[in-house]
Amino acid sequence: ERIVPRNPRCIITLEDGSEHAVRLIDISLSGAAFASDHQFEMGTAIRLGGTAAMIVRRFDGGYAAQFRMPLSADALDENLEL
Repeated sequence: ERIVPRNPRCIITLEDGSEHAVRLIDISLSGAAFASDHQFEMGTAIRLGGTAAMIVRRFDGGYAAQFRMPLSADALDENLEL
């Protein structure tokens, strides 16, 4: 199941501490899709908001990140903010 968050704005933080504003496309228990003007490398460790993740895929219009630990099913709704 994927949800579209009400607030799509999020900050990605890279390991070097740099931050990039992104737009969340959707969120699932195991990861999230987001759009960004920044170019990210596959396999890059990130924090998507406060959630540790890794960029695993690039697609037309954005990127997919896999969470290091899946989210709780109880937390997955449109009000979720990462």
